[in-house]
Amino acid sequence: MSVTIDKSKWDARYRRILSRRAYARREATIVAGKAIVRIAYDQAPEDTLRFKKNLAQASNRAGVGPLPVPRTRQSRYYDLYLKRLNARLADAIKWDEKYQRENRTGQPYYRKVLRRRNRAELELRRFEQTQDAIVIGAGNIHRGGFWGENKATVRYKNYTGRGRIRQTRDQTIIEIHNTEAHASIVESKHRTMKNAINAVRAAGGSVMRLTKKRFLQVMGESANG
Repeated sequence: MSVTIDKSKWDARYRRILSRRAYARREATIVAGKAIVRIAYDQAPEDTLRFKKNLAQASNRAGVGPLPVPRTRQSRYYDLYLKRLNARLADAIKWDEKYQRENRTGQPYYRKVLRRRNRAELELRRFEQTQDAIVIGAGNIHRGGFWGENKATVRYKNYTGRGRIRQTRDQTIIEIHNTEAHASIVESKHRTMKNAINAVRAAGGSVMRLTKKRFLQVMGESANG
């Protein structure tokens, strides 16, 4: 004797249960995400407002806004940065003129001297021509010689924050990507997102911050199963 069991109704019911569970998880994650980005937005540093602008754009694109997108502005450290970039260029010119004066321009190392002078001129020009430019590494400009830690670079391009919600079988992930060139430096110094997540956790929210490595693992596991 053989018995055939029609479990299509059970399967359909189970799928509805899973879909309701996924929907509830998604909604709870969005509520927590909104709380996190609001705290991060309120506590974000406001020098040029580039970091804060990018955070707002990423949050709005991920659907955990709306957050107002501020207009960027000149850094309050503009005069200090300008002074240091001018000092860097003056130092590079000094070494270039020294090589020329000593008829050493035929030496292979003179190409490096020229590159450093050209780079210093370019960075200074970019800073002067960009209203909201920032300088990374300005604190390391070496005053005692051309061969010191003279690596200050100007970030003059404006980037747009990226965000989205990703859904796996058992996880809802809100991806907030602050694409500003100095975002990792700001986060390391001020712990803006980390502090916001900890605040939501302390209030009873069940949230977890994924490292880049773990995020890629989760996405890989989702794609494979």
